[in-house]
Amino acid sequence: MATKAFQMRSLQKDVGNAGTAEALVSTKLFAKGNVFIQAPSANTNPMFLGDSTVDAATGYILEPGDSVSLKDIVGATGDDIAAYDLNLVFVDATTNSEKVSVLYFEEA
Repeated sequence: MATKAFQMRSLQKDVGNAGTAEALVSTKLFAKGNVFIQAPSANTNPMFLGDSTVDAATGYILEPGDSVSLKDIVGATGDDIAAYDLNLVFVDATTNSEKVSVLYFEEA
């Protein structure tokens, strides 16, 4: 079996309009293996992760300084390499212009 090479990438998503779900990226972007999302400690309020309908009542809560692995959320196990379309991961905030930082991997 051939070894696959992956390149680490990162981005920051600013939620300009609190109360409005926004995709992490505007076009399809497949991350391989795992995706780590962090709410920077400089945020003043929680961020919320979910689908296109995410809001403060339905989202996975990230308090300032918290981080999460998408692999842990979906319960992926084993050696299979998961692929996540970051265009289908949404974030919302209760305060305008708060951010999440994202670390992900792409096939090199």
